[in-house]
Amino acid sequence: MALPISPPLFAWFLLMLFLPISSSHVSFQIQRTPIPENDGLVTWRRLVAESPSMNISVDNSSFVLAADRTYRKDLWMIFKKYTGGWNISNRHYWASVGFTAAPLFTIALVWFVVFGLVLLLACLCYCCCRRQSYSYSRTAYALSLILLILFTCAAIVGCILLYNGQGKFHASTTTTLDYVVGQANFTVDNLRNFSTSLAAAKAVGVDRVFLPSDVQSNIDEIQTKLNSSANDLANRTLTNSKNIRDVLNSVRLGLIIVAAAMLLLAFLGFLFSILGWQFLVSILVVIGWILVTGTFILCGIFLLLHNVVADTCVAMDEWVTHPHAHTALDDILPCVDVATANESLYRGREVTFQLVNLVNQVIVNVSNGNFPPSAALYTTTNPDR
Repeated sequence: MALPISPPLFAWFLLMLFLPISSSHVSFQIQRTPIPENDGLVTWRRLVAESPSMNISVDNSSFVLAADRTYRKDLWMIFKKYTGGWNISNRHYWASVGFTAAPLFTIALVWFVVFGLVLLLACLCYCCCRRQSYSYSRTAYALSLILLILFTCAAIVGCILLYNGQGKFHASTTTTLDYVVGQANFTVDNLRNFSTSLAAAKAVGVDRVFLPSDVQSNIDEIQTKLNSSANDLANRTLTNSKNIRDVLNSVRLGLIIVAAAMLLLAFLGFLFSILGWQFLVSILVVIGWILVTGTFILCGIFLLLHNVVADTCVAMDEWVTHPHAHTALDDILPCVDVATANESLYRGREVTFQLVNLVNQVIVNVSNGNFPPSAALYTTTNPDR
């Protein structure tokens, strides 16, 4: 069987098929790289918020999360070392993480420029130096057909690997995000339940005897602080989780589009090469040039997010060992400050003590009181009369 398309043009098409496969394989390998903390996951030893202790003093000191891991070159600081630790709200942190993906971004730029110049020279040679067409041997056509089939199969496998890789990455990051959001919501529910319990305790009365007015005022004050902390935590958790989900979904959509485009390009290239439509194959070469550039860029973004996730795991591990220090995580997942937490615990104990004391007073002063009996009652109950 002979192909009605020239091998030189076909070589360009094979190059277009091979490079996306290589890029997709790199993306998959990056995704499969485990984070070197407990097989990719850090054991969380505590919940988002813990019950404070009265022995804990208020500590407003700052702590840099994942300082050793994030000690990288900062592009914004002319390649000086970044020392700010994990902080996704800091552009210098993103610049330092972006430096880890710089090789892939550089490859994308070099590929776009160099192959663009090659295509431009090929077009100039084709337009200005037309040569008389000549035929090729059957061996060349047979070899071209075999390579076309092999590279088409490789492109299909690469698309499958890329699709599965992005699915696993998206599932793992979404699961981690859902866990953090769930713990934050659990903390919000606890704060609101505690506030509701204090409000119910304020209304408790025994025989028209209620808590002292100063205790009721303290309950109102701590209720305001608790509700404010709960609302702030709920709102910021909702906003930040939405922003993170938008980024993850955008990356996922981009990788799916690249995988689908490579698969479509492989099938169309195979079909057009078999039919000998040289003009359409040339168009696919240009599309493949742009697609490969986008693939390298997405691979760089993929590696960047992978490093951010690894930094986050290390930061969370250090955060749970320093729950009372001020860290960059407070801007994303704010916690109740130590003073409010200790005051809440103290007020809870105070209310419990006052309620027990109130009941004791009623029992001692009312139920067990030695009141003088009335005349009618005395006559009725005196056994001597």
